[in-house]
Amino acid sequence: MLTEALLGILLLILAFSYANRRPKNLPPGPWGLPLIGKFPASQVSVSEQVVELRKKFGNIVSWRIGSRIFIFFCDYRTIKAAFAKMEFADRTDFFSAGHFNKFTRTGLINTEGLLWQNNRRFALRHLRDLGMGKTRLEEAIQHEAVCLVEDFARHAGRPGPLPWSINVAVLNVIWQMVASRRHNVDDPEIQEVNKLINLSFEEFQDTVVWFDFMPWLIPIVPHFVKKWVGIAHLPDYIEVISERMKVS
Repeated sequence: MLTEALLGILLLILAFSYANRRPKNLPPGPWGLPLIGKFPASQVSVSEQVVELRKKFGNIVSWRIGSRIFIFFCDYRTIKAAFAKMEFADRTDFFSAGHFNKFTRTGLINTEGLLWQNNRRFALRHLRDLGMGKTRLEEAIQHEAVCLVEDFARHAGRPGPLPWSINVAVLNVIWQMVASRRHNVDDPEIQEVNKLINLSFEEFQDTVVWFDFMPWLIPIVPHFVKKWVGIAHLPDYIEVISERMKVS
């Protein structure tokens, strides 16, 4: 009985080691521990850590974060050559991105392949018809810039963060192009919508990263845990933001 148990444990260890092996054709880089890989240090930005990895491993670096393998291209020529190929046109199926369209893989941001190409062509064609790249859009940008400068003048002379009017100005350029409408940059209602969007991202990003990097957690983590850490609230945020945008 003991022999069979030891043999079973040995086989499990061998199978686990085989599944965790580093692919031979993978670029050099940190591999980390099984299942969790090597997470980025929280005290330093990921971009700064990649710069350090580049010094050690070269212009193409692999990094296993969680159970996902990320490949970093660290020079212009490599990036240009890679993204000219269709093999690099797909989108990563991040759990966080799927939340924003209820995992339907529709729209522009969270689609891939032929669907993404067709949606992109459709969007660009109609955005050009609506004024993108034309004089009308330039005039709209200049008008928002003037309004923004006037609003900034009201905040001059005292320290503080950038006013929310800058977010409204950016929104207005797009909103005028697609809906022929704009908001005053100091409009409290539309600023509240922007703050709600920002809040949803801040609360979401703190916890969802675990599910992005370790997708094997998704089916085993109970719904009440997702709700407790705030992930389950995102659809509610999106619904509120959509309703606010309709009203605005």
